[in-house]
Amino acid sequence: KYILHYHRHNTCYNHCVCYSGERPGGETERTAFTGRDPSDLSVTLTSGRPALLISSTSWTEDEDFSILLKALEDYEGFVEAGASLPSLVCVITGKGPQKDHYKKLIDTLSFEHVKICTPWLEAEDYPVLLG
Repeated sequence: KYILHYHRHNTCYNHCVCYSGERPGGETERTAFTGRDPSDLSVTLTSGRPALLISSTSWTEDEDFSILLKALEDYEGFVEAGASLPSLVCVITGKGPQKDHYKKLIDTLSFEHVKICTPWLEAEDYPVLLG
């Protein structure tokens, strides 16, 4: 279990996947899910961590990610209206011709409870993030 936390932390930290803003600095390396103590390199899960949603894509016209973006807008609205739901980190990974188009759409969204990021992940990163 602790090895999984360690690998998840490294994957999130190295890909800047799971932050709620700028890459953190300071004494402890933190992601939205984990923190690493520099004194002994132990990794622990962060309390109040968000839910994680991962989707892979080839960013082509046959994949309409506006549907997902609308669902994330609805989710944000539910949380803002008082629904007892966790914050959400949505990782959309892949390469393709429409990635820049959707990144521009994502950049126009203003969410407080939903974080969307679009890194390229290697195949071995998926089970680590999901584990």
